[in-house]
Amino acid sequence: MKRAARTLVLSMFLWAAAALPAAAQFFDYTEIERSGHTLGSFGLGFGILGGDVPFLFAFEADYFIDQHFSIGGLTNFNVESFFMWTLQGVGKYTWDIDANSDFFRQVKPYGQAQMGFAVLDNGDTDTTFLAGFGLGADYFFNSRVALGTNFLFNFGNNIGTENFIFDWQVVTIKYLF
Repeated sequence: MKRAARTLVLSMFLWAAAALPAAAQFFDYTEIERSGHTLGSFGLGFGILGGDVPFLFAFEADYFIDQHFSIGGLTNFNVESFFMWTLQGVGKYTWDIDANSDFFRQVKPYGQAQMGFAVLDNGDTDTTFLAGFGLGADYFFNSRVALGTNFLFNFGNNIGTENFIFDWQVVTIKYLF
Protein backbone atom coordinates (compact mmCIF):
# COMPACT_ATOMS: atom_id res chain seq x y z
CA MET A 1 0.00 0.00 0.00
CA LYS A 2 2.82 2.41 0.89
CA ARG A 3 4.58 1.70 -2.39
CA ALA A 4 1.36 2.29 -4.36
CA ALA A 5 0.75 5.59 -2.54
CA ARG A 6 4.27 6.80 -3.23
CA THR A 7 3.99 5.78 -6.88
CA LEU A 8 0.68 7.66 -7.18
CA VAL A 9 2.10 10.86 -5.67
CA LEU A 10 5.23 10.72 -7.84
CA SER A 11 3.11 10.06 -10.95
CA MET A 12 0.85 13.05 -10.21
CA PHE A 13 3.86 15.30 -9.66
CA LEU A 14 5.55 14.20 -12.89
CA TRP A 15 2.30 14.54 -14.85
CA ALA A 16 1.80 18.08 -13.53
CA ALA A 17 5.40 19.05 -14.31
CA ALA A 18 5.05 17.78 -17.88
CA ALA A 19 1.52 19.05 -18.51
CA LEU A 20 1.84 22.68 -17.36
CA PRO A 21 4.21 23.96 -20.06
CA ALA A 22 2.34 22.04 -22.77
CA ALA A 23 -1.05 23.35 -21.62
CA ALA A 24 0.18 26.95 -21.35
CA GLN A 25 -0.26 27.59 -25.05
CA PHE A 26 -4.02 26.90 -24.94
CA PHE A 27 -5.17 29.50 -22.39
CA ASP A 28 -5.88 33.22 -22.47
CA TYR A 29 -3.81 34.52 -19.56
CA THR A 30 -5.28 38.00 -19.60
CA GLU A 31 -8.56 36.54 -18.30
CA ILE A 32 -7.27 36.37 -14.71
CA GLU A 33 -6.03 39.95 -14.77
CA ARG A 34 -9.47 41.15 -15.97
CA SER A 35 -11.52 38.91 -13.68
CA GLY A 36 -11.42 41.22 -10.66
CA HIS A 37 -12.30 40.05 -7.16
CA THR A 38 -12.81 36.32 -6.53
CA LEU A 39 -15.01 35.30 -3.62
CA GLY A 40 -13.35 32.06 -2.59
CA SER A 41 -11.97 28.67 -3.49
CA PHE A 42 -12.18 24.97 -2.68
CA GLY A 43 -9.19 22.71 -3.04
CA LEU A 44 -8.07 19.11 -2.85
CA GLY A 45 -4.48 18.01 -2.30
CA PHE A 46 -2.47 14.79 -2.29
CA GLY A 47 0.96 14.45 -0.84
CA ILE A 48 3.30 13.11 1.79
CA LEU A 49 3.51 13.66 5.52
CA GLY A 50 6.84 13.73 7.32
CA GLY A 51 8.13 10.87 9.40
CA ASP A 52 6.70 7.38 9.00
CA VAL A 53 3.41 8.65 7.54
CA PRO A 54 3.89 8.65 3.78
CA PHE A 55 0.55 9.69 2.28
CA LEU A 56 -2.04 12.37 3.00
CA PHE A 57 -5.24 13.82 1.58
CA ALA A 58 -5.98 17.49 2.15
CA PHE A 59 -9.07 19.64 1.70
CA GLU A 60 -9.06 23.42 1.91
CA ALA A 61 -11.40 26.35 1.51
CA ASP A 62 -10.51 30.05 1.25
CA TYR A 63 -12.49 33.27 1.42
CA PHE A 64 -10.72 36.14 -0.36
CA ILE A 65 -10.80 39.42 1.55
CA ASP A 66 -9.06 41.13 -1.36
CA GLN A 67 -6.97 40.08 -4.37
CA HIS A 68 -4.01 39.05 -2.20
CA PHE A 69 -5.27 38.11 1.27
CA SER A 70 -7.54 35.18 2.16
CA ILE A 71 -8.67 33.33 5.26
CA GLY A 72 -10.01 29.81 5.43
CA GLY A 73 -9.69 26.29 6.69
CA LEU A 74 -7.48 23.30 5.99
CA THR A 75 -7.91 19.67 6.97
CA ASN A 76 -5.45 16.82 6.40
CA PHE A 77 -6.19 13.09 6.65
CA ASN A 78 -3.82 10.18 6.91
CA VAL A 79 -4.83 6.57 7.46
CA GLU A 80 -1.78 4.72 6.16
CA SER A 81 0.46 3.92 9.17
CA PHE A 82 -1.88 5.31 11.80
CA PHE A 83 -4.80 7.69 11.85
CA MET A 84 -4.07 11.43 11.84
CA TRP A 85 -6.54 14.23 11.20
CA THR A 86 -5.85 17.97 11.40
CA LEU A 87 -8.21 20.92 11.31
CA GLN A 88 -6.64 24.36 11.01
CA GLY A 89 -7.60 27.95 10.38
CA VAL A 90 -5.39 29.55 7.72
CA GLY A 91 -4.42 33.10 6.75
CA LYS A 92 -2.80 33.33 3.31
CA TYR A 93 -1.10 36.09 1.32
CA THR A 94 -0.69 35.62 -2.46
CA TRP A 95 1.78 37.55 -4.60
CA ASP A 96 1.49 38.46 -8.26
CA ILE A 97 4.56 37.91 -10.42
CA ASP A 98 5.07 40.74 -12.88
CA ALA A 99 6.69 38.89 -15.75
CA ASN A 100 6.84 39.19 -19.51
CA SER A 101 6.25 35.46 -19.91
CA ASP A 102 2.62 34.27 -20.01
CA PHE A 103 3.61 31.12 -18.14
CA PHE A 104 5.17 32.96 -15.17
CA ARG A 105 2.39 35.55 -15.06
CA GLN A 106 0.00 32.72 -14.19
CA VAL A 107 2.12 31.43 -11.29
CA LYS A 108 0.90 32.81 -7.96
CA PRO A 109 3.23 32.10 -4.99
CA TYR A 110 1.84 32.43 -1.46
CA GLY A 111 2.77 32.28 2.18
CA GLN A 112 0.44 31.15 4.93
CA ALA A 113 0.14 30.80 8.69
CA GLN A 114 -2.13 28.28 10.35
CA MET A 115 -3.41 27.31 13.80
CA GLY A 116 -5.60 24.42 14.84
CA PHE A 117 -5.45 20.93 16.25
CA ALA A 118 -4.54 17.38 15.34
CA VAL A 119 -6.06 14.07 16.40
CA LEU A 120 -3.62 11.16 16.31
CA ASP A 121 -4.37 7.50 16.93
CA ASN A 122 -1.55 4.97 16.86
CA GLY A 123 -2.91 2.87 19.70
CA ASP A 124 -3.57 5.78 22.04
CA THR A 125 -5.77 8.64 20.87
CA ASP A 126 -4.23 12.06 21.47
CA THR A 127 -5.38 15.55 20.54
CA THR A 128 -2.83 18.35 20.31
CA PHE A 129 -2.66 22.03 19.38
CA LEU A 130 -0.90 22.88 16.11
CA ALA A 131 0.63 26.10 14.85
CA GLY A 132 2.70 26.56 11.75
CA PHE A 133 3.46 28.22 8.47
CA GLY A 134 3.71 27.23 4.85
CA LEU A 135 4.80 28.25 1.37
CA GLY A 136 3.30 27.29 -1.95
CA ALA A 137 2.46 28.29 -5.48
CA ASP A 138 -0.51 27.87 -7.80
CA TYR A 139 -0.52 27.82 -11.57
CA PHE A 140 -3.77 29.25 -12.97
CA PHE A 141 -5.03 27.56 -16.13
CA ASN A 142 -7.80 30.18 -16.29
CA SER A 143 -9.66 32.39 -13.83
CA ARG A 144 -11.32 29.41 -12.12
CA VAL A 145 -8.92 26.43 -12.06
CA ALA A 146 -5.44 26.23 -10.55
CA LEU A 147 -2.93 23.44 -10.03
CA GLY A 148 -0.32 23.87 -7.34
CA THR A 149 1.90 22.55 -4.58
CA ASN A 150 2.61 23.62 -1.00
CA PHE A 151 4.83 22.84 1.98
CA LEU A 152 3.55 23.10 5.56
CA PHE A 153 5.63 23.16 8.73
CA ASN A 154 3.58 22.38 11.85
CA PHE A 155 4.59 22.51 15.51
CA GLY A 156 2.67 20.84 18.35
CA ASN A 157 2.96 18.41 21.27
CA ASN A 158 3.52 14.71 20.55
CA ILE A 159 3.49 14.96 16.76
CA GLY A 160 6.30 13.68 14.62
CA THR A 161 9.86 14.01 15.77
CA GLU A 162 10.80 16.84 18.13
CA ASN A 163 7.17 18.09 18.23
CA PHE A 164 7.39 19.02 14.55
CA ILE A 165 5.78 17.59 11.44
CA PHE A 166 6.26 18.53 7.81
CA ASP A 167 3.78 17.88 5.06
CA TRP A 168 4.05 18.46 1.37
CA GLN A 169 0.93 18.59 -0.73
CA VAL A 170 2.66 17.52 -3.93
CA VAL A 171 -0.35 18.23 -6.12
CA THR A 172 -3.27 20.51 -5.26
CA ILE A 173 -6.16 21.44 -7.49
CA LYS A 174 -8.35 24.45 -6.70
CA TYR A 175 -11.62 25.72 -8.04
CA LEU A 176 -12.25 29.47 -7.57
CA PHE A 177 -15.73 30.97 -7.51
